[in-house]
Amino acid sequence: MVKGGGNVPASDKKRSAIYNGTSDSLVRIRLLTIFHRNPELAYNCLDLAEAVGRSREMVERQIRKLVCLGILAEFQENGETCYRYIPPRAGSAAQGEAVAGN
Repeated sequence: MVKGGGNVPASDKKRSAIYNGTSDSLVRIRLLTIFHRNPELAYNCLDLAEAVGRSREMVERQIRKLVCLGILAEFQENGETCYRYIPPRAGSAAQGEAVAGN
């Protein structure tokens, strides 16, 4: 490999992508655990970043994914963006499909 950031072998890129994907998943799991244990509380990204020991930017990316999936709700409080857990509803469509498949 060339010093100073020359071409990176494809195997290193693949390894890096796998590591980043695993790291992202672990951050999402830690975030979900925080929200699940305290469903009545709301958090901002800075507090969550400190709680999981990651950068605010990384936490924001993962939070956006959880909002898009409908797991977290985003709202404004005192001019700050905050997030709250949306607990699954009993009898949701996904549960109904699982029961119908049995």
